[in-house]
Amino acid sequence: MFSRRLMVVAGVMVIMLGYSLYMPLPDDMEQPWKIRVIVMVVRQVLAASYYTGLFGLESVDRLARPLHRVLNRLGQKDDLQIFDTTFDGVDVQVYLPVTKKDKRPGILYLHGGGWVFGSPELYDDMTRTLARKVDAVVVSVDYRMAPKHSFPVPLEDCLTAAKFFLSNASTYGVDPNRIAIAGDSAGGNLAAAVTLRLRDEAPELPKFKQQVLIYPALQAWDFQTPSYQESSGFLLTASQMVKFWWRYAMGTNIDAKTLKSALANQHISTTLRQSKYSRHVRRDAVPKNFWSRDVKNFPLTTQVDSFSDELITFQKLITNPTFSPLMADNLKDLPKTYIVTAQYDILRDDGIMYAKRLEEAGVSVHYKNHPGTVHGFMTFTREPVTLNLGKRALEELVIFLKEALCNKK
Repeated sequence: MFSRRLMVVAGVMVIMLGYSLYMPLPDDMEQPWKIRVIVMVVRQVLAASYYTGLFGLESVDRLARPLHRVLNRLGQKDDLQIFDTTFDGVDVQVYLPVTKKDKRPGILYLHGGGWVFGSPELYDDMTRTLARKVDAVVVSVDYRMAPKHSFPVPLEDCLTAAKFFLSNASTYGVDPNRIAIAGDSAGGNLAAAVTLRLRDEAPELPKFKQQVLIYPALQAWDFQTPSYQESSGFLLTASQMVKFWWRYAMGTNIDAKTLKSALANQHISTTLRQSKYSRHVRRDAVPKNFWSRDVKNFPLTTQVDSFSDELITFQKLITNPTFSPLMADNLKDLPKTYIVTAQYDILRDDGIMYAKRLEEAGVSVHYKNHPGTVHGFMTFTREPVTLNLGKRALEELVIFLKEALCNKK
């Protein structure tokens, strides 16, 4: 029985391999063959992680952490002291520049991975670059993840680490008034949620000077936004994203019927659709030049009369702003915000809508959409899968943070 399952898994992965290599891409996609290879690798890792989860094993990237750690140390300069520690019980990895300086800026980084995989080791290239080039102390949070640790555990870990860093910044030679919080994808979700929680729960702490949200996942209300429709066939699919949201929320794998309902936007009751929350997810915030000819403005109506107990629980979380930050009624008094999106990413419109709502709330926003690329492009900055646009975007972020955090005003 076990060998038969392995054969099925192998067969599925071979099919995915073939499709990824010959996947049609838009004409303006940068480095299309590298994109195909990256999509192939990511999909294999996601599939392997899913099936290892079914067998009760750790995800593939977690199993590979010791190897990542060794590879990350090879050929590196000695200009950073890198060590593991805990912030009030939460595991973190600290990148500390070795040159003497009175007070440095700090960056709290929350990695992506759909709340179910990823690690500081996997993000070493990005966090090391930020520490070195911004000349900042970077803290990469190794938060616990779903499905074993579902919402709100990952968020609570990140919030605990944030409070500790803000309270003990001077211990690490950091100016507490020059700290940014940053995250990508699911980490962008967590970063946005942490800033909301800190504003409401810890006004006595120093404020983050900047929040950086890199292609963040901010809502599970509408899975038919223009970007969900246009870009679901590339690196991150709508089906994968719904599965990630469900694992984060429920700590289980979503069943086929519920997945189909969510993809058709039939996962929310009519009463909830008619509530105040419908004003927070606005497709009209997406510029019309981002709507391709194939995009349809499907009405947000629900044809389903009854919902399972699990789906009712999921609906309650969807409107929780610490689960879905775009659903927050109040976005005032948040840190200055830097938002990055990718043109061919299903999460692009989440970032656009959040940027629009932040601006309407009086928050200073720097928004940048990168054409010709896909979700996750800024993490592919190391050969053999280096994306030139990812390297340029990371360099732009470095320049921005140096100016934003080194200004002591």
